[in-house]
Amino acid sequence: HAFIDDEGAERGFYRGTYLCGACLRPGKQSPGLQGVWVKENNPAWRADFHGNINMQALYWGCFTGNRPDLVEPLLAYYLSILPRCRRDTRDYFQMDGVYLPHACDIFGNPMGNANVLNLLTSMTPSCWLGSMFWDYFTYTQDRVFLAEIAYPLLREVTLFTEEYVAIDEEDNVTIAPSIQWETGSKLNGWGVNSQYDLAALRRLWQVTLRAAEILGADPEERARWQRRLAGIPDFPRDEHSGGWKAFADKPPGHARGHGPLLTCP
Repeated sequence: HAFIDDEGAERGFYRGTYLCGACLRPGKQSPGLQGVWVKENNPAWRADFHGNINMQALYWGCFTGNRPDLVEPLLAYYLSILPRCRRDTRDYFQMDGVYLPHACDIFGNPMGNANVLNLLTSMTPSCWLGSMFWDYFTYTQDRVFLAEIAYPLLREVTLFTEEYVAIDEEDNVTIAPSIQWETGSKLNGWGVNSQYDLAALRRLWQVTLRAAEILGADPEERARWQRRLAGIPDFPRDEHSGGWKAFADKPPGHARGHGPLLTCP
């Protein structure tokens, strides 16, 4: 009996599962961006850990394919570099909590160059990577994992994002500087309230709040997160067409290049 009602799709599913199983084992090191089959001495992007969908996308199928055990190496990797991330968050951003890098090496050292400076300081990879810990809980229902690992990390990342964004006295949130994927990735690529950042921030605060509710933890912070979650603005719209646009402060056609214009919340 076919697992998927499409022979081609089923072959792809089993091939992908085999490749994941061939390079991922609980308790072992998560491979970098190109897996373990890199032939070059100097591979593209230095085979680093890219946190703006590149790494996450490699593992999403392990959740839906009922193999959450294969996600353990990725989560364990980010747990292993938390001390370095905390130090960088405090020393560079001068903020509390934890920033998880857009790109880093096996030791958590941020990587990149001046052409992608805005990516290197983006908060959204932290939001996405933190949400992976929530996803692991939702697929396994491991409450010990939620209480001892996932929620403490989500809380730290949320505290960082609260300081990163601007929040007024009425808990209205503004993300500035804000980026949109890897479009306009030089210094002029900044904007205000991009779809990319708004969607990732909303998702992070939603799951952190839900985790705290399940555990009955931090009632005062839960009340604050609830207020501020309600203060995240909707996606920016073009005043003429009414359609969504990439940034609140730029014309609809601003973002061109790598990555889609629309990020789903």
